[in-house]
Amino acid sequence: MDQQLKQRIIGAIVMTCLAVIFIPMLFDDPIDDSAKRVNQYTIPAVPQHLAQDNSSIPKSSKDITSSFKKTTPSAPSAKKIVRWYIQTGLFSQQKNADILHTTLIKQGFDSKITRQSKDDKITYKVIVGPELTKPRALATKSRIDKLNQLNSFVFEE
Repeated sequence: MDQQLKQRIIGAIVMTCLAVIFIPMLFDDPIDDSAKRVNQYTIPAVPQHLAQDNSSIPKSSKDITSSFKKTTPSAPSAKKIVRWYIQTGLFSQQKNADILHTTLIKQGFDSKITRQSKDDKITYKVIVGPELTKPRALATKSRIDKLNQLNSFVFEE
């Protein structure tokens, strides 16, 4: 068979396959015109068994204020929140306080340094906390003491 004839037959087969695949896609789907339609819904009336009794609705602001009892609300008992801290060190040089502070931070404790001055002498206190309960503060203290070989103590503020 002639080479040119082979190419024409193969081309015709490819075009027929493409036509079989794509032409039904063009004509099968109906055109969606739902966006052009506008639906109007009517709201049904409220059933009688669900209708409200309007006699209990106040007519004026005087009716509203007279319906409330003149009582003063009781104040909730104000409980003082106690915070527990662990003092891990008291230093006269800030360099030493910084070393302990960074060590505690690396170990995952919430550590901070407070500066105090008394009688023209400045001291640096390294504390961990706050904890909201004393048992948690004591547990944290024991972990700090074990990890750092310290003798810290717990105080409340």
